[in-house]
Amino acid sequence: SSSSSSSTSSTTMTSTTTILWSTQGGRAKACARRTSRILRDYLHYRREQYASTAAGAAGGDDSGDNSGDSAVNEALDDYYYGTSFDDFGAAQFLNLGSSATANEHTTNGHTTNGHTANGQNKSQSPKRLIIMFVSTTGDAEHCDCIQETWKALLQKSIPPNHFSNISIALFSLGDRAYGPNAFCAAGRKLASRMVQLGASLFCNVGYGDDGT
Repeated sequence: SSSSSSSTSSTTMTSTTTILWSTQGGRAKACARRTSRILRDYLHYRREQYASTAAGAAGGDDSGDNSGDSAVNEALDDYYYGTSFDDFGAAQFLNLGSSATANEHTTNGHTTNGHTANGQNKSQSPKRLIIMFVSTTGDAEHCDCIQETWKALLQKSIPPNHFSNISIALFSLGDRAYGPNAFCAAGRKLASRMVQLGASLFCNVGYGDDGT
């Protein structure tokens, strides 16, 4: 069973979505795959809906407004369907937030001086959404498949606004039988560290209890 609170921020579609998981027994991975499938199906549905609406507004002419369709296509193209944190890579995970802190951003060898590759000012760029499923194992510890990423996140050299371009949605899995301090401790620590480094919560952290 699981419980979570209502959304604490706007549900506007972000430009990019990444789904990551850490698991010992496979439950977090199953949750991540199910979520990925639901989001993918939803985006395909929205694309068909926009195409139908645009065609109707234009009397069947393809020259109708397709801005919504383009937004959904962009979301589908810039959507990472998920893997474990360490398979994704600790350096790549940190790089998701690097554009929020670097004075200069380099893309394909070209410096963009505070702008994204398409010329958009980074402070105006839409936030990236990271959906995370995190299991707790052992003595309230992180699973093996997030150890390198967690170690990288604990570096003191990371500036406090590093992930200010990131929104996170985190579902934490644990077992209340291990006590209140150990229950979902890994997920709670990860959420706290991400917020500490500037990330915002897309919704309140969700909790799943293995024992119920």
